[in-house]
Amino acid sequence: MSQGEHILGLMVAHGWSQDDLASVASVSPSALSQIINNRRKAQLGTLCRIAGAFGVSVVELEDKPRKLKKGRAKWNTKA
Repeated sequence: MSQGEHILGLMVAHGWSQDDLASVASVSPSALSQIINNRRKAQLGTLCRIAGAFGVSVVELEDKPRKLKKGRAKWNTKA
């Protein structure tokens, strides 16, 4: 499920409109609409406010686990 689908499902479960959630989470209605319709991903701060409004963790709103990039991590071993 996408972020938007998770958020929409929680809105339905709570009986909230987009305006209700936008007000409670301090998110602009237009930004919330774009997130719900998967036109943009929510920034972390926005996602935290939305999750807080529903009383769920941010992880529950993620569409899929984020993968760590494989790369050449270099540890500074020189003191």
